[in-house]
Amino acid sequence: MKRIAFILVIASAGLLVKCGTNDNNSDKKNSDSTKNQNSKVEVPKIIESKSIGQIKIGQDIDKIITTTSQKFTNKIVTNTGEEGDVYEETVFTLFESNEEMLQLTGDTEKNVDVITVFSNKYKTKNGIGVGSSIDEFIKTYPDYKIYYSYISGFSWLETKIVDVQFMIDIKNFTGKEDDLMQGDLVELKRENFKKDTKIFKVRIF
Repeated sequence: MKRIAFILVIASAGLLVKCGTNDNNSDKKNSDSTKNQNSKVEVPKIIESKSIGQIKIGQDIDKIITTTSQKFTNKIVTNTGEEGDVYEETVFTLFESNEEMLQLTGDTEKNVDVITVFSNKYKTKNGIGVGSSIDEFIKTYPDYKIYYSYISGFSWLETKIVDVQFMIDIKNFTGKEDDLMQGDLVELKRENFKKDTKIFKVRIF
């Protein structure tokens, strides 16, 4: 009888060890899943035509992977359209080590629609980004164009090599104001901007 009781005790101990092993495996799986969402590997900060770093236009916002030093916040913003119509949209802001890196908005399906970059840590493969001067851009991309739209109030630099908008402040425009009103979209000249004009944000869509 004592022998049977002893065997039962040993068997019970074995089951407890096995359960503990299963729990550890489960914890490991959960840990691996968390790592996928908060990778320790730093993602490249490259500005490209339809993407920046790990974020792509059209991507599901909820599926964007962040590193351990990154986090998203979001808030609802009220905007007024061109014809006075009022609408709301959710703006997501990516922070890295408490620095505001970029903002993105989504379409009705919550896919990335527009990315606006504020950090100078993001660059094109040729080293152009926020903080680059207008002349650095022109030297790097000789096919440059400078545009202004009075509808949006935006002025930007363009190149066919990287199909995004490198935004410059229209307050740095030194030409005639009438030149800005020649159409919905007008092309401007380099000499009509201050010498120290710099890119202050990048818009990807």
